[in-house]
Amino acid sequence: MINITQKQKDLALEAKERPNERIESLYPIICQKEWVLQSLWKVLQNTGARTEGVDGKVKETYYDMSTKTPTSQGKELIEEICSELNENTYKPQPVRRIYIPKANGKLRPIGIPTIKDRVVQEAVRMIIEPIYESDFLKCSYGFRPNRNTMDAISNCYRMMNRRIKYYWVIEGDIKGCFDNIDHKILMKLIKNRIADRKLTDTIYKCLKAGYQEDNGQICKPNVGTPQGGIISPLLANIYLHEMDKWWIEKHYYTQYVRRTRRERGLANFYLIRYADDFIFISNGKKEEVIKFKKELLQFLNEMKLELSEEKTKITHAQDGFDFLGFHIRQFKGVKAVLIKPTKSNIQRIKDKVERILNRRKHEHAVINIIKTLNPVLRGWGNYYRYVNSKDTLHEIQLYTTQKFLKWYRGKYKMGIEQGTRKALEWIDKEKNLHIYQIGDETPIKRYIPRYKISENPYITGILNIEENPFSEGKWFGQSNRDGDLRVECFKRDKGVCQLCMGCKTNIEAHHIIPINENGEDTLENLITLCEPCHKKVTNEIGWKEFKRLVESRVR
Repeated sequence: MINITQKQKDLALEAKERPNERIESLYPIICQKEWVLQSLWKVLQNTGARTEGVDGKVKETYYDMSTKTPTSQGKELIEEICSELNENTYKPQPVRRIYIPKANGKLRPIGIPTIKDRVVQEAVRMIIEPIYESDFLKCSYGFRPNRNTMDAISNCYRMMNRRIKYYWVIEGDIKGCFDNIDHKILMKLIKNRIADRKLTDTIYKCLKAGYQEDNGQICKPNVGTPQGGIISPLLANIYLHEMDKWWIEKHYYTQYVRRTRRERGLANFYLIRYADDFIFISNGKKEEVIKFKKELLQFLNEMKLELSEEKTKITHAQDGFDFLGFHIRQFKGVKAVLIKPTKSNIQRIKDKVERILNRRKHEHAVINIIKTLNPVLRGWGNYYRYVNSKDTLHEIQLYTTQKFLKWYRGKYKMGIEQGTRKALEWIDKEKNLHIYQIGDETPIKRYIPRYKISENPYITGILNIEENPFSEGKWFGQSNRDGDLRVECFKRDKGVCQLCMGCKTNIEAHHIIPINENGEDTLENLITLCEPCHKKVTNEIGWKEFKRLVESRVR
């Protein structure tokens, strides 16, 4: 039986030790049942699993929600994928194409692969991502494990202050990057690293699967990664990794050389890339930046990619620019860079609030409106809590309050005074259920990366894989926090619910004293419960009574 976590670590180490060599014997691994089983589990945990592809199959087709185990069709799917991969007869189906409206009024095409094809793509991603994580450079942040937008944005704080002075910015915008990746170039890049022909052929089949329109017409373009495909972001990173390497080889110098060049009045350049969104920043003169941009255009043309002339601007940091939903600007007389939410994103959150608190929603219960509104506000606040967003968050809070007061008065047809007084009861922070006060309840703090960017998470063991998750007695905790601790808890309690003592499936790790009640993430504060008992403790018994029950018996 294959140990997935260890195998991924071995591949990452091998790739690190052999940076210029091709990796072999990969395809037999993805044909193994344990590997496919893990891939299916990952795919079904994604919310997109409820959306059907061209075959009409969804999550419920393969997964029994009550028992948390595969259905008969799910078990058949695993055997079918293993058989087709082993016999090399797997053939992906076209993705189902739909269109969703964009902010500018245009339509954005979205591709929905079948769940079967998603499982195969996930299996491929699981085998090649550890390898490429040993190759990818620190300047790349998008669609990589344990990296996020703040890791990219924090570089702007570091590089654009008055001490380092990287003020000139090239705002990179590639025209339809994902849709214009050249298949021949991409496959050549993959084959330079992956020697297993059957694996590269499987990737090529995914590229050539094409898409199906609502009228049944099937299109098979010669460029672009699979729309909506699990493997597409990784393939795009492999392609754009060439730009990272070009920058390193042509324009990246040691600290001593950078300092010497600066003393001679020559420019240095620094790259920050999040998938196909990137900026080059420089401490030189504008003329040098213009010359660099021409070199960049020439390189991207060789990669058969095109920069959007109208969107690819050369901007000074003191004029401000937008990147990854943040507006970044170096103000005169201010030591640090100020980073805030962009005006377009501020308007977008206001539009969402307005849609939720629309007068057409008067028939909805207040509780349901609040439960819909709060995740939107909390998510937006959490995204911007590490930058200079305090004033903006209070602006959104005031806007939301005004909209809710108006909506509430309209729902109950109350006057301004009485309606406002009643509505304010739902905004009281002291109550358990209230409208999330995004300005008051979102802590603004400095961003500190959780992991070292230079480390491959597959080597350090940060990524924990739950192997054979459908098997009896395996882990079904709803949180990935402190995975090692939860496994120890699972072993200590022998995989048995400690309340009913009669269930070995659907086990979860439960905090005896909740985290929000100052409980600690320690083994002593964890206990295994089956899902029904977990719900019973949460909804009926309460943590204080449950704590007394636990303490009253010898564990």
